[in-house]
Amino acid sequence: MHALLGLAATCLTFACDADYSSLAIYHHLLTILGLNEALSTTPWTSDDGDALIAACYALAFQSYFMKDGMYEYLTMVRGCGLVSLQLLDDNVDVSFSTSLNEHWEFMQSRLDNLPSIDTSLLEGSSSSLDAILPLCKESDTHIFFSQSTTKLRSKNQRRCSSR
Repeated sequence: MHALLGLAATCLTFACDADYSSLAIYHHLLTILGLNEALSTTPWTSDDGDALIAACYALAFQSYFMKDGMYEYLTMVRGCGLVSLQLLDDNVDVSFSTSLNEHWEFMQSRLDNLPSIDTSLLEGSSSSLDAILPLCKESDTHIFFSQSTTKLRSKNQRRCSSR
Protein backbone atom coordinates (compact mmCIF):
# COMPACT_ATOMS: atom_id res chain seq x y z
CA MET A 1 0.00 0.00 0.00
CA HIS A 2 2.83 2.41 0.85
CA ALA A 3 4.40 1.77 -2.56
CA LEU A 4 1.23 2.86 -4.33
CA LEU A 5 0.70 5.85 -2.04
CA GLY A 6 4.28 6.99 -2.60
CA LEU A 7 3.98 6.56 -6.35
CA ALA A 8 0.67 8.45 -6.39
CA ALA A 9 2.09 11.32 -4.31
CA THR A 10 5.12 11.57 -6.59
CA CYS A 11 2.98 11.56 -9.74
CA LEU A 12 0.66 14.22 -8.30
CA THR A 13 3.64 16.40 -7.41
CA PHE A 14 5.03 15.90 -10.92
CA ALA A 15 1.74 16.57 -12.72
CA CYS A 16 -0.01 19.17 -10.52
CA ASP A 17 0.76 22.47 -8.86
CA ALA A 18 0.61 20.85 -5.39
CA ASP A 19 3.73 19.59 -3.61
CA TYR A 20 3.30 16.15 -2.08
CA SER A 21 7.02 15.33 -2.17
CA SER A 22 7.35 14.94 1.61
CA LEU A 23 4.48 12.43 1.63
CA ALA A 24 6.02 10.71 -1.38
CA ILE A 25 9.38 10.30 0.38
CA TYR A 26 7.66 9.18 3.59
CA HIS A 27 5.81 6.37 1.79
CA HIS A 28 8.89 5.60 -0.31
CA LEU A 29 10.91 4.96 2.85
CA LEU A 30 8.14 2.92 4.47
CA THR A 31 7.97 0.81 1.31
CA ILE A 32 11.72 0.16 1.42
CA LEU A 33 11.54 -0.77 5.11
CA GLY A 34 8.62 -3.13 4.45
CA LEU A 35 10.33 -4.61 1.42
CA ASN A 36 13.53 -5.24 3.40
CA GLU A 37 11.53 -6.96 6.13
CA ALA A 38 9.63 -9.08 3.62
CA LEU A 39 12.84 -10.08 1.83
CA SER A 40 14.38 -11.26 5.10
CA THR A 41 11.64 -13.84 5.68
CA THR A 42 11.24 -17.00 3.64
CA PRO A 43 9.67 -19.12 2.25
CA TRP A 44 7.44 -16.97 0.07
CA THR A 45 4.06 -17.80 -1.39
CA SER A 46 3.01 -16.83 -4.90
CA ASP A 47 1.08 -13.87 -3.46
CA ASP A 48 4.17 -12.77 -1.50
CA GLY A 49 6.22 -12.90 -4.68
CA ASP A 50 3.69 -10.82 -6.60
CA ALA A 51 3.62 -8.25 -3.79
CA LEU A 52 7.44 -8.08 -3.70
CA ILE A 53 7.66 -7.55 -7.46
CA ALA A 54 4.85 -4.98 -7.43
CA ALA A 55 6.54 -3.01 -4.64
CA CYS A 56 9.87 -3.08 -6.48
CA TYR A 57 8.36 -1.79 -9.70
CA ALA A 58 6.33 0.88 -7.88
CA LEU A 59 9.57 2.08 -6.24
CA ALA A 60 11.31 2.14 -9.63
CA PHE A 61 8.48 4.08 -11.29
CA GLN A 62 8.33 6.49 -8.37
CA SER A 63 12.09 7.07 -8.58
CA TYR A 64 11.73 7.91 -12.26
CA PHE A 65 9.49 10.86 -11.39
CA MET A 66 11.52 12.08 -8.41
CA LYS A 67 13.65 15.18 -8.82
CA ASP A 68 17.30 14.07 -9.04
CA GLY A 69 16.12 10.47 -8.85
CA MET A 70 18.27 8.94 -11.60
CA TYR A 71 20.59 7.09 -9.20
CA GLU A 72 17.60 5.90 -7.18
CA TYR A 73 15.86 4.81 -10.40
CA LEU A 74 18.83 2.75 -11.56
CA THR A 75 19.14 1.18 -8.12
CA MET A 76 15.44 0.27 -8.07
CA VAL A 77 15.52 -1.19 -11.58
CA ARG A 78 18.45 -3.34 -10.49
CA GLY A 79 16.45 -4.31 -7.41
CA CYS A 80 13.56 -5.42 -9.62
CA GLY A 81 15.91 -7.75 -11.45
CA LEU A 82 17.53 -9.10 -8.30
CA VAL A 83 14.19 -9.81 -6.61
CA SER A 84 12.90 -11.46 -9.79
CA LEU A 85 15.97 -13.68 -10.01
CA GLN A 86 15.73 -14.59 -6.32
CA LEU A 87 12.08 -15.57 -6.75
CA LEU A 88 12.99 -17.67 -9.79
CA ASP A 89 15.83 -19.33 -7.87
CA ASP A 90 13.43 -20.11 -5.00
CA ASN A 91 10.85 -21.51 -7.48
CA VAL A 92 8.20 -19.04 -6.37
CA ASP A 93 5.43 -19.02 -8.96
CA VAL A 94 4.84 -15.31 -9.59
CA SER A 95 2.66 -13.65 -12.20
CA PHE A 96 5.48 -11.68 -13.80
CA SER A 97 8.31 -14.18 -13.96
CA THR A 98 10.63 -14.47 -16.92
CA SER A 99 14.06 -15.95 -17.16
CA LEU A 100 16.88 -14.33 -19.15
CA ASN A 101 16.15 -16.62 -22.11
CA GLU A 102 12.42 -15.88 -21.96
CA HIS A 103 13.29 -12.17 -21.93
CA TRP A 104 15.32 -12.53 -25.14
CA GLU A 105 12.57 -14.59 -26.77
CA PHE A 106 10.02 -11.94 -25.80
CA MET A 107 12.20 -9.09 -27.07
CA GLN A 108 13.49 -10.81 -30.24
CA SER A 109 10.68 -9.66 -32.55
CA ARG A 110 11.01 -6.12 -31.21
CA LEU A 111 14.73 -6.03 -31.94
CA ASP A 112 14.54 -7.47 -35.48
CA ASN A 113 13.15 -4.44 -37.30
CA LEU A 114 15.05 -1.58 -35.70
CA PRO A 115 16.00 1.31 -38.00
CA SER A 116 19.50 1.48 -39.45
CA ILE A 117 22.17 3.13 -37.35
CA ASP A 118 25.08 5.24 -38.57
CA THR A 119 28.15 2.94 -38.43
CA SER A 120 30.38 5.67 -36.96
CA LEU A 121 28.07 5.77 -33.93
CA LEU A 122 28.35 2.00 -33.58
CA GLU A 123 32.13 2.10 -33.50
CA GLY A 124 32.13 4.61 -30.62
CA SER A 125 29.48 2.73 -28.71
CA SER A 126 31.40 -0.52 -29.04
CA SER A 127 34.43 0.89 -27.22
CA SER A 128 32.14 2.35 -24.54
CA LEU A 129 30.51 -1.04 -24.00
CA ASP A 130 33.93 -2.65 -23.68
CA ALA A 131 34.87 -0.09 -21.02
CA ILE A 132 31.71 -0.82 -18.99
CA LEU A 133 32.03 -4.61 -18.93
CA PRO A 134 34.79 -4.75 -16.25
CA LEU A 135 32.53 -2.73 -13.94
CA CYS A 136 30.04 -5.61 -13.79
CA LYS A 137 31.09 -7.23 -10.53
CA GLU A 138 28.44 -9.92 -10.07
CA SER A 139 28.42 -12.94 -12.36
CA ASP A 140 24.72 -12.64 -13.30
CA THR A 141 25.18 -9.00 -14.27
CA HIS A 142 28.37 -9.79 -16.18
CA ILE A 143 26.72 -12.65 -18.07
CA PHE A 144 23.59 -10.62 -18.90
CA PHE A 145 25.63 -7.57 -20.01
CA SER A 146 28.00 -9.73 -22.04
CA GLN A 147 25.10 -11.53 -23.78
CA SER A 148 23.36 -8.21 -24.41
CA THR A 149 26.39 -6.59 -26.00
CA THR A 150 27.22 -9.68 -28.05
CA LYS A 151 23.70 -9.88 -29.46
CA LEU A 152 23.61 -6.13 -30.08
CA ARG A 153 26.91 -6.22 -31.94
CA SER A 154 25.78 -9.22 -33.97
CA LYS A 155 22.57 -7.49 -35.01
CA ASN A 156 24.41 -4.27 -35.85
CA GLN A 157 27.01 -6.11 -37.94
CA ARG A 158 24.27 -7.88 -39.91
CA ARG A 159 22.40 -4.61 -40.33
CA CYS A 160 25.53 -2.77 -41.52
CA SER A 161 26.57 -5.57 -43.92
CA SER A 162 23.10 -5.69 -45.49
CA ARG A 163 23.33 -2.05 -46.63
